[in-house]
Parts: sequence; structure tokens; C-alpha cells
Amino acid sequence: MRFEAYTTGSKFELRSPERAAEWAGYHSIRERAIFERHLPEMEYRTDHPDEQKAENHPLCLFRNGTLVGVIRVDFLDSEKAAFRLLAIDPACQRQGYGSIALTLAEQFAKHHGRLRVVLHAHRSVLFFYARNGYLHAEWDEAPLSADSATLGKRLNLGVAQHDGSVFIAAA
Repeated sequence: MRFEAYTTGSKFELRSPERAAEWAGYHSIRERAIFERHLPEMEYRTDHPDEQKAENHPLCLFRNGTLVGVIRVDFLDSEKAAFRLLAIDPACQRQGYGSIALTLAEQFAKHHGRLRVVLHAHRSVLFFYARNGYLHAEWDEAPLSADSATLGKRLNLGVAQHDGSVFIAAA
């Protein structure tokens, strides 16, 4: 399943990595944008077992065919999903791609019957998540860092919109 968004002059697509180069890009973005920047004391492992679990879904955000961001959506139960390590390539940040990735990931979760999302966010990105409708939430999982907060959002029903763009799920 692919989820697409169109903005002026750009087509965005959120989907699973399909080739070795896309997997390498997925891991590279996560390592550079999150682990090197916010978790330098932790080693990033491309072979982490959570990447292979059936209920976990690594996804890549492409802009006009170029990989610009990543997120992993984990299905925690029949109603709740966790968003893990949303990251935009450092060279592509501050262009709205994070909000597009977040909205498409929400559509992915809704498509699979999830009604709520939880996540851990580093304090440096709390304003970003607040702008996208995320509030303080309870979750029994501890964050990776003491500099993180737990946030959540109830997913709305209907067509999602962001900055005037309609997001469409495509098979």
C-alpha cells in the first residue's frame, strides 16, 4: 500500500522500502537525523530485531522519487499505533516534509484500523508535534532519552488535509 500527497510541483509517497538502496537510505536518515544529533550515546543498529517484526512497518517518504524521510509505524494493539523515529534527511529539513510524513503515516495507521497514535518526542521537536495536533499522553513504554516526552493523538475520520493539499491513499 502506498500513500500519496500532492503539493505544488511535488508528489510525495509514503511506502515500505523495496530495494537494498532504499533500506540503506532508511537507516542512514535515522542514524544521521536522530541518533547522531539527539542520541549520540546510543549505537544505531541496522539489524535491530524490531525492524523485522510483522506488526512493525518501516516506511520511506519520497518526494518526486527521491528519499527525503522515514518513519516506522508499529501496531501496538487493534486500536493503537506507535510512531517511531520520524526523521527527515538533514539536507531536507524545514521544508514541511515532516508534517507531510506525519499526515501520511496517520493515514497509514487509520487505513489499518488504528484510532490512536502514541510516540516519544525529543524536547527539541515538541513544538513541531504540537502544531500537528499531538498532546501529552500516557504510555507505559519508557522513552529512549530523558529529554523526551510522550505524546499522542486521536486520529480523525474523513479526508486529511495539510496546507491545502488533499492526501489520497493509493493501492
